[in-house]
Amino acid sequence: SSSNYKQGRTTRTSKEDTAAKRPMKELAMDFLGPLPSGKYLMVVIDEYNLFPEFEIVTSTSARSIIPNLGAIFCKDR
Repeated sequence: SSSNYKQGRTTRTSKEDTAAKRPMKELAMDFLGPLPSGKYLMVVIDEYNLFPEFEIVTSTSARSIIPNLGAIFCKDR
């Protein structure tokens, strides 16, 4: 658990207090690669239900991944 400083004292925050409360509210993202093709696997995990989304990208730059993030966020759920 993590510690928070509040009004001169330390309090503990439980995992339940910091867990995502609804789908697509909190996400984790990382990259795997470069793959032999020179591309990368972008992995986005929904912290609420731990559902992974994968996209193949040519670069880890913001310019390259923003369209792929848009595709993930706009999928029918």
